[in-house]
Amino acid sequence: MRLPSRLASLVLSNAFACALVQSHSIPALAAPANLDPAAAMKEIDQGRNLARANKWQEASKYFLKAIAHNPRLPEGHHEQGIALMELGHYQEALSECEQALRLDAKYIVPYLTLGDTYMKLHQYNKAVDNYSTYISGFPNLPATYQARAKAYEAMGKVDLARIDHNRAKLAERQLDQTADRLFTEYGIAKEKQPALRAKFKSDPFNKQLTMQQIHIEGLSIVLKKNPLSRKDYLRRARLYRDTSQAEKSIADFSKIIEIPPSKGGHIEWNLDQTLFDRANLYFSIRDYANAIADYSKIIELDDDSEDAYQKRGDCQFALGQYQKALDDYNLAIKHELDPTAESYRARANAYEKLGKPELAAKDRKLALKAEKER
Repeated sequence: MRLPSRLASLVLSNAFACALVQSHSIPALAAPANLDPAAAMKEIDQGRNLARANKWQEASKYFLKAIAHNPRLPEGHHEQGIALMELGHYQEALSECEQALRLDAKYIVPYLTLGDTYMKLHQYNKAVDNYSTYISGFPNLPATYQARAKAYEAMGKVDLARIDHNRAKLAERQLDQTADRLFTEYGIAKEKQPALRAKFKSDPFNKQLTMQQIHIEGLSIVLKKNPLSRKDYLRRARLYRDTSQAEKSIADFSKIIEIPPSKGGHIEWNLDQTLFDRANLYFSIRDYANAIADYSKIIELDDDSEDAYQKRGDCQFALGQYQKALDDYNLAIKHELDPTAESYRARANAYEKLGKPELAAKDRKLALKAEKER
């Protein structure tokens, strides 16, 4: 069983998907001084396109470029692990997946690839352990139970295998029932249902993605009837974001901001957070000018927002405006109660670009000290 490479970004929970934008594209996390904050993800996307066509050798080259741009990006190492597994380099695949987990212990997806790799190595106990960890994070995907069942069968544990086969059937029924309920709830046209259902059935790992697409289709119907529903725009914006549809997500977040405060329904809604969501999306597609504008608006609303200063600094850095980046990094560190290693490394990168190696070296020492203290 193999996890499709695109699933590394699509099957994540909302929190993980958001973290992907917010935490892994910052210059501070990478050693190279010439890092383009969005370059690593761009290389990963190109590699995934090749992986979908089973061009693993070519895909691997792009994943290696991503790692070179940002060696602390877990997704890069995991994607390279998938490619190496498909190419039959199993020990190297294990090493890449383990590195991804060292970088982010909450990033659960590599456990599935570890399970698949150990299956190929006939190390069934380890395969079961890794599948079990993945299931703890994503308990509703039938194919993972089927994979663990095969490992149990190879170990001669037929009773445990039978239990997992039954769990897979139950998960399958539950997902089908959920799809039927959503079709009815949203009033999705009957002519659109077969295509969604076929997609839902054809790829066992993308059921979550298809479910998100059903929600998007349904919310679009709802918004046609109630075009000022801030709650539904917010839900659809997050779904677009979590399915890598950045421009559509930006459009929905923009609509949320445009709806007059007296309209849009009574929901808990925070302008700062919506601006931050939109700014992060602008950042992810390298629209740094609009990202800077949104981070600046956040700072106008809350001049104590160290995250906004930090991210605006990342944009300035990406644009080669190193003095402006340094100014923002200084403000971020000033407003942080306990400056992080990443903050110091970001400022060190700016100092290096400005020809101040002594100050860069000092910040790198502070970064190491911060890591030890945590």
